[in-house]
Amino acid sequence: LDTGFGTLMDGLDDMKLRDNTLVWFTGDNGPESPVTELESQGMWDDPLRDRSFGTPGPLRGMKRYTYEGGHRIPGIIRWPGRIEPGSETASLVNGTDIMPTLCGLAGVPIPKDRVIDGTSIAPLFRGQEVRRKIPAFWMFPAGYRRFPHMAMRDGDYVILGWLDDKDKDQTWMDFIKTAELKAFE
Repeated sequence: LDTGFGTLMDGLDDMKLRDNTLVWFTGDNGPESPVTELESQGMWDDPLRDRSFGTPGPLRGMKRYTYEGGHRIPGIIRWPGRIEPGSETASLVNGTDIMPTLCGLAGVPIPKDRVIDGTSIAPLFRGQEVRRKIPAFWMFPAGYRRFPHMAMRDGDYVILGWLDDKDKDQTWMDFIKTAELKAFE
């Protein structure tokens, strides 16, 4: 990963674009863990997980969990002359924020023919706060019963929920569109 990212940055140098390029680097979910709560109960065997260790530190959960340990990860955005080097924020940024942010920065209108869950995080680049019209939302409905299927966060408040059961003949997309929440945390 380090070598690949270094190659990208070297390419920007070679093209003389480093100082005129926004670089956004992040992952899409929390780390795997060598022994999971589900495994210890004999409920989950995942050989891929055994090759990708990590720790969520003090956060609860891991990859595939809707708890913060499953999706709270670091991100780095570098944009010389626009973002103060070394600046940090604890503000929530979600993957759904990428499109509205880049559209706004490029002066491209955000599509109006659908609901856009994310919001532009460009105010963070100037040290300002981001205001969300729609709370941030995560979902992992793949049939696990020991932890919630979805999470929604609004400011400092988080609600987690379990979905009803998926019919075996139902597609995942149809299930996601029609599932109802049955329990909350």
